[in-house]
Amino acid sequence: AVFGQSKEPGKEEAQENVARTLDQYSDALQLYQQAIRLDSNSVDGWYNLGNAQKALAQYSDAVYSYQQALLEIGCQRQPSVAPGVLPLTGQALRINSKLEDVYLDLGNIFKILGQYSDALKTYQQAARLDPKNAVIYWNLGGVYYILGRTPESIEMFQEAVHLDSQFMTRL
Repeated sequence: AVFGQSKEPGKEEAQENVARTLDQYSDALQLYQQAIRLDSNSVDGWYNLGNAQKALAQYSDAVYSYQQALLEIGCQRQPSVAPGVLPLTGQALRINSKLEDVYLDLGNIFKILGQYSDALKTYQQAARLDPKNAVIYWNLGGVYYILGRTPESIEMFQEAVHLDSQFMTRL
């Protein structure tokens, strides 16, 4: 700052914070890639790599990483399911009780990429895993709305609010 002028926190500082955050994700990305090279069967490694890629807007890479996480937990792809949507085996459910997070994140990426039918199927899988998660139903409602399926959209939004009456206040 110049003598007599105070530097107000604002746009410049916010941009610096964003740059620092992106640098941290870039560093994390490199570390997760290194960890996967050491152990390509690491579910956490693939999932965390996907999260870093999503934060850096590397969406296609994130889809791949999330799919690898699902594969490593013992999921097997079936031809009748949309690309990227992997049905779970009972063993996979026992291995990772938070698998719905992977499906939720994968659905979010499909939605960002405009792959709404894949997003819908992925969110439906997440809802089967965690039928009491209001966020999943809210996302289902959004995709149904985008697809022009208004009755289903309203039903999913209502279910989200039914599951968590405070949900709307946190949006």
